[in-house]
Amino acid sequence: GANEQPDPKRFLFDFEYLDLAPPYSSLRYRDAILHCASQEASVIIIDTLSHEHDGEGGYLEFGEREAERVGKAYGANWRAPKADRKILIQSFARCRCHLILCFRAEEKMDWNQKGKDKEAKRGEPRPIGWMPVAGQAFCYELNAGLILQPAAEGTFVADRTTLTADQKLMFKVREYFKPLFR
Repeated sequence: GANEQPDPKRFLFDFEYLDLAPPYSSLRYRDAILHCASQEASVIIIDTLSHEHDGEGGYLEFGEREAERVGKAYGANWRAPKADRKILIQSFARCRCHLILCFRAEEKMDWNQKGKDKEAKRGEPRPIGWMPVAGQAFCYELNAGLILQPAAEGTFVADRTTLTADQKLMFKVREYFKPLFR
């Protein structure tokens, strides 16, 4: 009711954690997820999966190491990192529990305006808003993708009209979850 006072005891629960140290490779995250699932975790919260992208030993570093090893021709340096990331994403379905993936966000700019907007001059960036520090493949796999903007005090953006077109691709809620996020 309107006069109902919050009861902090309702939000207490037992949990276990796994401290994942570098290197933050896709396969180490996959192993950690499957380990937690094997311990019968019903919910796994990963805070933060952004390290898999740009952390020590993560996707971007792996691509740089591969460039030194195999060269950059035809994107050869991204074959192994992409394959490992795909294995990680496939593990989400194998773990058979709820996954909550947290990502850091950065305010992004699109510097490739030329071609999209014939009137734009090269070097004039277009702001695309706060975006997750992660590969886009993760966001496509999610059932719900929400953004907590700075100073939002834990309230996610519910009004999609405030999102840029790029953000709308990343932040979504599948139809069957919409009643949970009114």
